Amino acid sequence: MEKSETSENEKPKGQLSPESQGLEPLVGENVVIGYDKNINGPGARLVEFQPTRAEMMILGHHYLEMFFETEIWCRYSGTSGSSEWRELAYSKERFFAIAKALDPVVVPAEFQQAITEWEKKLSEVRCVHDE
Repeated sequence: MEKSETSENEKPKGQLSPESQGLEPLVGENVVIGYDKNINGPGARLVEFQPTRAEMMILGHHYLEMFFETEIWCRYSGTSGSSEWRELAYSKERFFAIAKALDPVVVPAEFQQAITEWEKKLSEVRCVHDE
């Protein structure tokens, strides 16, 4: 398989995911703030592919991990920035989109268990400034 590369002048294929809306980077004359290739760049573009339930579960766990690890970092460090804000917003929305696709009524039990475990870890985090 050949790797396809997009030139700088060629527009990336696919739309940004709906969860990327409102998370665009701020672009000034000589500065870009909040760009993340996986949230508002080429990595956030939709592709034509039908994932299996097992693949959706893996993706759901990925976004749970992304959300809680970012939340833990923010709580521990006592600070956050535009990157963390985008990661939290994007991972939360992607997780719930996946959970809803798997079961439109309730969050699947496998996710509930993982959420409980992450919330326990989060409750144990102490801010570095409090020590």
